[in-house]
Amino acid sequence: MAWTKGTTVYGKASQTWEPEMTQCWGLTLDSESTIVGECETNCAIDDECDVYQWMADETCFRGKSNDCTGSVTVLEGYRKQVITYEEQLSQCFGLTHDSVIKSEANCRGNCDLDVECEVWQWYRDSSQCYRGKANDCTGSLLATSGGIKIVGVQTTTTQTPLTRRLLQLMTKSLYN
Repeated sequence: MAWTKGTTVYGKASQTWEPEMTQCWGLTLDSESTIVGECETNCAIDDECDVYQWMADETCFRGKSNDCTGSVTVLEGYRKQVITYEEQLSQCFGLTHDSVIKSEANCRGNCDLDVECEVWQWYRDSSQCYRGKANDCTGSLLATSGGIKIVGVQTTTTQTPLTRRLLQLMTKSLYN
């Protein structure tokens, strides 16, 4: 939040979101939110909130819901993306050196918030972060930590297109 004399201006909260424009059932009215920016921010900072929706009557509803089949008009609605990582320590090629970052947590955090980032790797000895899209993960160096991003709910039978592409790249590299 940024304050300007007489007003409060809300910036985009540090969270990765998926649109959720169909009314979700079971959300709670957030009477503290008088503008859409407050609605989003209140959900972003609440670990118990998965979805926020700003309605046509200028009310905020937020909370947890997997039943989004309602018919009330939603002007803005988003669901927090669940981001997990599958460990990837073998050096990946094609990543960009994030020279500003000086910690493992920030390296992963920047990948979390970057929708284009598919892989992050941290090298403790040199305090270096590499992240982005990998074209091959068969390098001889080993990262101290790192991972391939998995966005959303992942099951053994359903893989996201991003995960499928990365697994194909890794398999191709291993067998060629």
